[in-house]
Amino acid sequence: MDDSSKRLVNLEVGLAELRAKFDTALPHLSTHAQLEAVRSELSGQISGVRTELGGQISALETRLIKWIVGGISTGMAIAVGVAQVVTRLFGSSG
Repeated sequence: MDDSSKRLVNLEVGLAELRAKFDTALPHLSTHAQLEAVRSELSGQISGVRTELGGQISALETRLIKWIVGGISTGMAIAVGVAQVVTRLFGSSG
């Protein structure tokens, strides 16, 4: 067997190994259409999650604003009450 025959045999063996690897891998690869279907499904699910989270965030913002307004109102009512007590106790007697 000469050198070119050995090279040809090595090439054929390498090609057979590559074919075997491709034959094992190809059934597990997805087509473009399959990937698009998965992409579309995930896009719909993500949109639903965004909508749900948006509603929850909005509800939390509303509750936070109510607490802030309530806290400020209570603080002001206490301040006015303290001012009235101080004015009555130490008010100017003219």
